[in-house]
Amino acid sequence: MSRYHIASALPMILVAAPKKLYHGTFGWNAESLAKEGILPDRQPNWGVTDPGYVYLTDSAALASNWVREAYEIGDVELDWDRAEAAVFEVDTSQLEMSRLKRDPKGGPSDWRYAGPVPPEAVKLAYVDDYTDDIELDADMDEPPEPVASRWWRVAEQLGADAGPVASFDFDDVLHYAPGGDPIDFWNWESYVPREPYLAELRRLASEGYRIIIVSHRDPGMEGPILQFAGRHGLPLDEVHCIGIGGPKREVLEDKGAVLHYDDSPYLAEELRDSNIKFVQVRQTGEGDLSWVPDEMWEQYPAYSRYADMVGADKPV
Repeated sequence: MSRYHIASALPMILVAAPKKLYHGTFGWNAESLAKEGILPDRQPNWGVTDPGYVYLTDSAALASNWVREAYEIGDVELDWDRAEAAVFEVDTSQLEMSRLKRDPKGGPSDWRYAGPVPPEAVKLAYVDDYTDDIELDADMDEPPEPVASRWWRVAEQLGADAGPVASFDFDDVLHYAPGGDPIDFWNWESYVPREPYLAELRRLASEGYRIIIVSHRDPGMEGPILQFAGRHGLPLDEVHCIGIGGPKREVLEDKGAVLHYDDSPYLAEELRDSNIKFVQVRQTGEGDLSWVPDEMWEQYPAYSRYADMVGADKPV
């Protein structure tokens, strides 16, 4: 199965495997996977995977994005009616741990298992129908442009395992974005993480919270968020890009969020009479670039262009 291969300079060290990992597949595979387990080499559609392994991740959202990426590049023969992403949860206590290792070709969120994952270890956790409402052309050679991702949780499959929901805005919360906008929207590698909030997200996940992102980015911009999450080992469950002016409160209440981190003072007022605890994140000033590491000024010229635009100081 596919995934974003995120280059990592970190050495491969021994770490304990998460209790739950995730695997994404197309909808037409879901029934057989639930009965037979996850079999290696069934439909290898990425040249960088090795034979004999099942590829997994600790992020359900990233697992879905593997499927979405395969859909977008048209690397498989698609059944358009069942091209949604089915994300399966893997209970690692049912695996032979000696076969489960960090993926040496992947990022901090990526794992691989030598041999088949047995059916008793897997259960359907999510369906992500990013193909919904697409009008198909019978003569189409290339896949159509996917619409915004539509997530829903298969609650009856999760039962008592479903924990409380904690939500985070993305821009200027999980990474620095002066004035609320990234210096470069699509170049996720240039994002500088706000480490205290990354640590808070990981802490909540470790305590059993399900982690979702609700962002005013335009629909379809989930990719950079998921890649950033993969690089920094953030265990995301869902990502919602709802567009400028999108109804954050409505989404948060629909998802059952009990906690939300955001840099918007307007949202703080909007949530005042709700049951959602709001955590205000200090906004990064438009002229403050003190958080940019010295080596990134040369690596990413967009920072210099931004500094010139707002009259901010640059390294000498």
